[in-house]
Amino acid sequence: MPGKPKPELRAIDEAIGKRIRLRRQQLGMSQTELGAKLGVSFQQVQKYEKGTNRISGSRTTQLAAALEVDEAYFFGKNGDERETNEALTLLTVPGALKLLQSYQLLPTETRNQLIGICESLAGNGKLAAE
Repeated sequence: MPGKPKPELRAIDEAIGKRIRLRRQQLGMSQTELGAKLGVSFQQVQKYEKGTNRISGSRTTQLAAALEVDEAYFFGKNGDERETNEALTLLTVPGALKLLQSYQLLPTETRNQLIGICESLAGNGKLAAE
């Protein structure tokens, strides 16, 4: 029986899983719906999204087709990988993607007011510079 994957491999599996979850949410697709397209249970999709189960090359091809992206999407290395992973983590918080989609429709002044309200409610003053 194989042992646990090395930490650097686990980090890659988790990053791929975050991309799967983000894209699935962007499409408004449930884990059950994605599982049906792949011929697996929603529990298996959960394991892929958490990085618990590794994804084979052929499954990557199936995922890309089901999620309407190129296979390279899952391995994207556009800029600082750590920042990318942090952003993906934030976007997988329940409701975050919907909030962002609504946020982008607001006028700039309303956005700034909303940021002030959120910072006040979070009790942390100013957020890190963007």
